[in-house]
Amino acid sequence: MRLWPTLFAAALSILTGTSARGAGASNWRGYDTNDGLAENGCVSVTVGHHKVWVGGLKTGSVSGLDGYSISTVAPPGTFGSRIYESPGPQLWAACEDGLQEYRDDKWLHYPVQEIAGFFKTNRSRAPDAVPLCPTRLGRAIFLLPDGLMQLDVDSPENLKITTLRPASRTRLEQFLGMTVTPPNGLLWISGRRGLARLGLARVVNSDTRWDEFLPPQELGIHNLREPVSDDDGGVTAVAEVNDSTRKVIVRFDNASHCERMRFICYYLLEGEQELIEMLPQAEEPEHVFIAD
Repeated sequence: MRLWPTLFAAALSILTGTSARGAGASNWRGYDTNDGLAENGCVSVTVGHHKVWVGGLKTGSVSGLDGYSISTVAPPGTFGSRIYESPGPQLWAACEDGLQEYRDDKWLHYPVQEIAGFFKTNRSRAPDAVPLCPTRLGRAIFLLPDGLMQLDVDSPENLKITTLRPASRTRLEQFLGMTVTPPNGLLWISGRRGLARLGLARVVNSDTRWDEFLPPQELGIHNLREPVSDDDGGVTAVAEVNDSTRKVIVRFDNASHCERMRFICYYLLEGEQELIEMLPQAEEPEHVFIAD
């Protein structure tokens, strides 16, 4: 769990406009229960539209930080899902048989058969086992391995599930992760074979343009997970090396004019502390960086 305090501070810097870099005085700050967090341990940290949301490690508590003060809301249950925030703002979370929305100071439960079926065959307890993208009141996009889907809620008794894109209609083969680019709201999907870019998340539908980007075969990577997009239009993800369980970091540069240079793979040499950058057209590593 050593990484989470770092991610929490980085997320906070986005809201407050501070930076963790520079040779001057550090702007990093730690937050704990003395500052208002429900608990010190955290299992997830999510940058929302208005706050940074922290999911508690032991109790599933929910704490929101706007850069100045911390507020807490009742936990959605014992599942421990990542907390997502819509522009509204409403809070959303996945559960073992559907989705939950925090509205009027209480969590509303929406049963989703597709999510229940997923957890019957996949007992993952990862916070983002079912990635979400809430777009407005009563609407959330969610991702399963076999499809990108949307839930529309007119009332708790009137739910509509729409399949926006089945994985079988793509070259990604299987969906593994989802992220939204700040601040323009472009939706990205990561999968077994690469990445896909859609339009604005708030207007995505089944007819939305779908652009796919597959890494060159010589990089030998697959199963791109945990994608994180950035202001420059790029995406960073964790991937696996073919025919092994080795993990690497993959950077996709959407601004590159060279199609083959868009994917760059970073990995650690076994037993070493050097981070290697592998360019697609290179047979040997081109650059060496010292890992902190």
